[in-house]
Amino acid sequence: ERDKVLNNEDLTETVRLFLDDEIDTLVETHLGPIVEEWDLEGLANAVDTMNLVGDHLDADGLADLTTRDAIDQRLRQAVDDTIAQREEEHGADTWALVERMVLLRTIDSLWVEHLTELDDFRRGVGLRGYGGTDPLNEFKREAFKLYEELRGFIRHGVASTIFRVTVQRQQPPPPMLSPAQIAAMRSNGAQSSGDGHAAHAGHSHGATPVPPGLGGGAAAPLLSGLTGGGRPGTVRLQRGDEELAPVASAAKPAVPKVGRNDPCYCGSGLKFKKCHGR
Repeated sequence: ERDKVLNNEDLTETVRLFLDDEIDTLVETHLGPIVEEWDLEGLANAVDTMNLVGDHLDADGLADLTTRDAIDQRLRQAVDDTIAQREEEHGADTWALVERMVLLRTIDSLWVEHLTELDDFRRGVGLRGYGGTDPLNEFKREAFKLYEELRGFIRHGVASTIFRVTVQRQQPPPPMLSPAQIAAMRSNGAQSSGDGHAAHAGHSHGATPVPPGLGGGAAAPLLSGLTGGGRPGTVRLQRGDEELAPVASAAKPAVPKVGRNDPCYCGSGLKFKKCHGR
């Protein structure tokens, strides 16, 4: 089976055979020849672990059916409905990939356990020679038995897991910028830098000083954050990783030198220390 996975063969029929075998095993295990002894509750619980879709798959729903063949047919129909739902939900190609991954992972994990168990048996089989049996024949017989058990475990593992797999689609990576887009971004950056130089030129003619890149308009988006800090009355502006010079939030009037006990310069009549000298 692993060779089929690695050779990219269609595994739909293989998985379906595993599911059919699982249904056969469940029906034979829980529905004996005597109807009064049927374990419908156990069968319903086993079906529930397979995560099949369909109505009347609980114990009460199965109890309405009076023959093993009818119950068997309902379970197989539920398998068909579940496969159709998964293929419609995820797409046939995606579901085929799910089948491949579940089968490969189940085989690999159980195969390691099988080899470990086989190696443990090989180490102890020599002791059976003292009982009058051929250790080699004993090893062959036990190895074949373990291999058949392995095949059953693989079938059960796939059947009990395949419909409980959750498919999550990853978001595609952002598209790469074309050379034309990169050139346009560089051109816009150079233009913004030119606007900053123009702002400095305006300052020499008496305009309000504005740091480069903060002259308003299109330059505003260059700001990555506006954080408080520095000395009182100032703010710090950040553009990318570059911290610009502090800018006064408001210009303070010139304050004449006044003694603390002299009348305040504002004309309030209070001493300077009780007014603007606080």
